[in-house]
Amino acid sequence: MTRRLVFRILLAALAASAVLGVTAVFADWSITWRLLGTALTVAFTTLLMAPFAPGESAGRLDLFRRTVLGYLAGSCVATVAVVWDLPLLPSVSAEWPLLVWFWLGVPALVVAVPALRSRRNADRALAIAEGTAIWGAMASLVVGMLALLALPKLMAGFEIGLVLGFIVLGGVVIAASSATGLRAPSTDRFAPLAPASAVDRIAGWSGLIAAGGWIVLAMIATVERHFSRAAGATMPEPQSILWAFATAAATIGLACGIGCALGLSRVRSPLRFLRHVAVAVTIALGAVWTYVCVRSSLAPFGEYSGFDRLLGQLSVALLIVDTAALASAFILMRLARAPRIGSDPIDSLAWTCPRCATKADIAIGEHVCTGCALAVQISFRDDRCPGCGYDLHAQPEGVVNCPECGRARQMPAIATA
Repeated sequence: MTRRLVFRILLAALAASAVLGVTAVFADWSITWRLLGTALTVAFTTLLMAPFAPGESAGRLDLFRRTVLGYLAGSCVATVAVVWDLPLLPSVSAEWPLLVWFWLGVPALVVAVPALRSRRNADRALAIAEGTAIWGAMASLVVGMLALLALPKLMAGFEIGLVLGFIVLGGVVIAASSATGLRAPSTDRFAPLAPASAVDRIAGWSGLIAAGGWIVLAMIATVERHFSRAAGATMPEPQSILWAFATAAATIGLACGIGCALGLSRVRSPLRFLRHVAVAVTIALGAVWTYVCVRSSLAPFGEYSGFDRLLGQLSVALLIVDTAALASAFILMRLARAPRIGSDPIDSLAWTCPRCATKADIAIGEHVCTGCALAVQISFRDDRCPGCGYDLHAQPEGVVNCPECGRARQMPAIATA
């Protein structure tokens, strides 16, 4: 589906919407309103698809664009099914799958997008982390749909499906962040990732195991509480002790994930301090929440005491410090990235003759030194896009524009012409 075809569909959908809108005003038929809703849905979906659709001369779509286009197409189908009241799942009303698709699908897509964009690069150092984020985000959406199918009674399946989906999604974020500690040696020639140390690898495996423990324990505790409520348990009821173990596992995994993710940067002195602060504060915050879960598992909370108030204040203070440390660390990582160069194309070079040290400003092409008659041939080629930083060194010489942003690529043939 090219961008031209997307715009044609958009124009057809807008025309149909106008005709059906006028018809619905004067002929109040339910089928007319449904056709209008279908046309508007198609128009809005194609409008969102346009930035991700390929141009006429573009090659095969990468995984990022295919995923976004696929999600938008699924959203269109689910919305049209609601408009026509067509059940997407057996024994489930049409609106519940649509709600799960949006409420859980959009966060899952947000989690997968950084990994999908990272896969555009030729450097495969973060292949494990990328795969974990992409497949894990997809699994969270599948879990939500399966829960809705297993518990089709209105809000029960919808609520537990969202909870289970977000539990899986949280574990995926922890696992993908921890998997950055298992990175392979970087092959990027311009801005290589910092090599993984032995501590990074230990933290990576520990974070993956802890993330799996969080997912399993939290899902069991959620299902257990659902069936306890269904059986008519009295309220308030003590919280399952499994939540304490799940919170402890999430704390370990999150601390490992933060340490591994911040270890990607080449910034050393200030970032190392912020990395230690963020890990330490995360462990302290997790310890407080684990204690709260243990206490609530012994008996339901009654009136708040002074100690409970102190724990709440301590949690908020630790959360503020942790957020500030992480935000500062990511800002430093962003500032340390390779700068983008605006001057393009390059048509001259300040050159010093290696034989006689004569200095000169020489143009692209052939040049003869005025001091010793040494002949040189000068040409340039963009191996990294000066506009967006996209790695171009693996692109064929026939590719004259950046596949990412479309900026003209400086090549010897183009420069000498």
